[in-house]
Amino acid sequence: MLGSWLKVFVTTVLTLYLATGKGVFDMDYESVKDLVSAGIASMIPVIINSLNPNDPRYGKNKDL
Repeated sequence: MLGSWLKVFVTTVLTLYLATGKGVFDMDYESVKDLVSAGIASMIPVIINSLNPNDPRYGKNKDL
């Protein structure tokens, strides 16, 4: 489950970083804040699915 959260977070942050066109040394506090915010927001659907007891993914089974 944590792996899914991490994959979604990293993919979103990397995509937004590439879309900005900034280099590593051009990043400022606001840019980092935007990247982290987008990464956290992208994890919301995965977190909702993992908390849903009727969703059989993430080792949960609704028949239990």
